Amino acid sequence: MVGPETVMVQGEAVTNTPELMQAKQDNIPEIAQRLDLLERNIIGINSKTAVDSKEVTILADKMIPFRALKKIMSTCTNSGYGRISLAVIQKEAQT
Repeated sequence: MVGPETVMVQGEAVTNTPELMQAKQDNIPEIAQRLDLLERNIIGINSKTAVDSKEVTILADKMIPFRALKKIMSTCTNSGYGRISLAVIQKEAQT
């Protein structure tokens, strides 16, 4: 999940979003380390499914620039996750 302040992987904060956007490299070590840790220490059925399928869904705030998402997708690909989906967090419509 990518919010305006924090990037989380399986519910754990791994880096802050402003630092990720300023990073020069496309591979984000904190995300890669968390993905590696998930592969070695499966923490539930959802993690096992993601690790086995090599599938990642990135849930992002609609205000996150694509260049930040591209860095996350590149990191996932470099970590062996070839199936990447994007989803956008939308605010609930006011009635």
